[in-house]
Amino acid sequence: FVRFVSQFVGEGLRGVSLAVVECNREQIGLVALGTARALGCQIRPVMLDELLARPLAVLGDARAIVTTDCHRQEVNAAAGSLGLPIYRIALESEFAQSLVQRAKQGPVLMVVRDAHFEGPWRRLMKQLKVPNEVAERFSFTEPKGLLAALRVMRIKPAVFVSPLVEHEIPAGIIDHTLRMPSSRYVEQASL
Repeated sequence: FVRFVSQFVGEGLRGVSLAVVECNREQIGLVALGTARALGCQIRPVMLDELLARPLAVLGDARAIVTTDCHRQEVNAAAGSLGLPIYRIALESEFAQSLVQRAKQGPVLMVVRDAHFEGPWRRLMKQLKVPNEVAERFSFTEPKGLLAALRVMRIKPAVFVSPLVEHEIPAGIIDHTLRMPSSRYVEQASL
């Protein structure tokens, strides 16, 4: 990664296109948000299934690919022969840990751009060895399902609203919102 960055030292990575590849739009968005802010580059969001189906078409002018360890082998298999460097990035562990601490106290409703984020989140909970009774306190919805999700919950949840969808949540609906600075979603050491 240092070699890649050093190629652009004069102006940094401003204007350089990086493909962010993941299996759901939530992770792509969080990684893109953190990466673009930290490096100043342009992000090309790419769904993993699209990359697997037609790598040349979806990567376009990308100069490198960024993905998590979870999908690195698949990305290598699909795009490794294209000659683009592939870099690992990770979600910030404090992001997950702060939400786990809140889930120890009661239910947490996560309002995200893509409810398919639930699968990777559950895998992360297993990797972090979060007890099942705590991991089961997380539920997921997209903004359009927020009111219905709140109605069916027996206990008032703490609500995490993804920075990717904050603008879609009407004011006054949620009074127990968990907020984190947007710079905290991507592990800085992996940038």
